[in-house]
Amino acid sequence: MIDIHNHLLYGLDDGPIDSESMLELAKEAEKIGITDIVASPHYIEHRFRNNAEVVKQRTADVQNLLNNNNINITVYPSQEIHMFGGELEGLNSGELMPITEGSRYVLIEFPFFDIPDYAEETFDKLFNAGYRPLLAHPERIIPIQDDPQILFNLIKRGALCQVTAGSLVNKYGEDAKVAADYLLNQNAIHIIGSDAHNTNNRNFHLQEAYDYIEQTKGIDKVNELQENARKILNNEDISQ
Repeated sequence: MIDIHNHLLYGLDDGPIDSESMLELAKEAEKIGITDIVASPHYIEHRFRNNAEVVKQRTADVQNLLNNNNINITVYPSQEIHMFGGELEGLNSGELMPITEGSRYVLIEFPFFDIPDYAEETFDKLFNAGYRPLLAHPERIIPIQDDPQILFNLIKRGALCQVTAGSLVNKYGEDAKVAADYLLNQNAIHIIGSDAHNTNNRNFHLQEAYDYIEQTKGIDKVNELQENARKILNNEDISQ
């Protein structure tokens, strides 16, 4: 399995605090069959300003630790960018990075309690520059829970939807579960990501989510979502 949204890198944000905690999380990933992880520590302008160079260096450190501990996972540096309006400028300057180096896909997070009034302008800038925003966990964003049309409008314009695996198996509360199921039923989910931070209250749940999707929508839907993860990792096009 490929995990496109993950906080494996230690000491950078609210993920693992040290290398030992990171290895514990990585072993859990390997145990459930994850082979590739896009490490996406938060980039929040006034809290976790993890620039591209810092993330690349820590990713290299983590990969060495995984290799030395015989954990067969490949890690790729990325960021979960908390929307602030300067995404395109940050990508152009090298402060920010897409899903993988040179990729068209960029992982963007909305604030949980509101949609910025500059959101559409920010997305338009990214679209016009050839990027495709991948919206992180919209099922957990309260305005989208209240009005999913906000998300549907962005999808129509080219954005992609990444739902958290744990939301589908009721690990983030009933509102997120209801929203995730609704998006699944509307065929509005393009990819499942773990958003894993630790092995306690924010674990992977990726296989559980795929099992749930197979039970409710069939194996073809699982295959489609897993193929989308592969395409995003390899910067291949995904149709709407």
